[in-house]
Amino acid sequence: MKKTLIIACSVLLALFIALTIIPIRDTDNEEAPHRLFIAQGTTSKAVFDSLSANPSVRMKSPFFLALKCATFFRTIQPGCYDLDGICALRLVRNITSGRQVPVKVTFNNIRTLDALAARLSSQMMADSAAFMHVFYDSLTLNKYMFDSASVVSLFIPDTYEVYWTESPNRLLEKIYKNYCAFWNDERRSLAAAAQLSQTEVSTIASIVEEESNLKSEQPTIAGLYINRLRSGMKLQADPTIKFALNDFTLKRIRLEHVNACASSPYNTYTQIGLPPGPIRIPSKQCLDAVLNYQHHKYLFMCAKGHGEAGHNFAVTFAEHCRNANAYQKHLNEIGIQ
Repeated sequence: MKKTLIIACSVLLALFIALTIIPIRDTDNEEAPHRLFIAQGTTSKAVFDSLSANPSVRMKSPFFLALKCATFFRTIQPGCYDLDGICALRLVRNITSGRQVPVKVTFNNIRTLDALAARLSSQMMADSAAFMHVFYDSLTLNKYMFDSASVVSLFIPDTYEVYWTESPNRLLEKIYKNYCAFWNDERRSLAAAAQLSQTEVSTIASIVEEESNLKSEQPTIAGLYINRLRSGMKLQADPTIKFALNDFTLKRIRLEHVNACASSPYNTYTQIGLPPGPIRIPSKQCLDAVLNYQHHKYLFMCAKGHGEAGHNFAVTFAEHCRNANAYQKHLNEIGIQ
């Protein structure tokens, strides 16, 4: 009897140590945090299976025992939970109390709402359909004075700390706060001086960024498009044709492409003025390039080609034709159709 009691006490002591003292996983020589993501309605067995799939997690059985006991009294809460530096019992407490850690949400190089919804859903619990619903919900968008065409301009590229379980509406609230912080008094004054709304600045910036990723020439391109707008000229921006056709693989815009989307409001070869909204999420750098656009007389631009980065700019159509002919010859030589 005494021996049995000693064994039982030893087992309980070992279990106590396993649950309360020993970290659930080894974090030696690792920089990136390890997280456990639990969706709504996940069972204790599914949680255990998810942890078991992680080779660095130890103390699996004691954790599962504690979790099974805890779920008699409390429900597993969805969320993102940290696995580093905590014991099994603390993890169980976190899971059953919803004491989750935030995740970092980022988005860049996004052209369409579909792509934005997919990127956000890959980083949060809500699926892409939930995000798309918000992007097209007029009641929600009216609150922020946007519509489905202009809502892209609400998204300022940054790193956002949010809870994995937050709803698309709640995320939009945080995005809007960051939007308001970006559009400070100085930037609003610059936009007003250029006689542009904030959405128009974003729309021009989206075209500029599609035209060039060279920081040095973005203010020049911005000034060119502003010159065209003020003179009543069509923008004739090739990236808007790619967006209208939803084909971003095109390397050479021809008349057939322009005609294929002639009625699209994004076709700047057939429509005067700006498209109804941005054709991508522009970077902060490009937004500032538009706000601080270069004052000049350029109305035309053409890629240099021949291995040179950037564009040739022209004031007159005759000068532009010479630049364009040289570039078209280059495209023919390298076989780009």
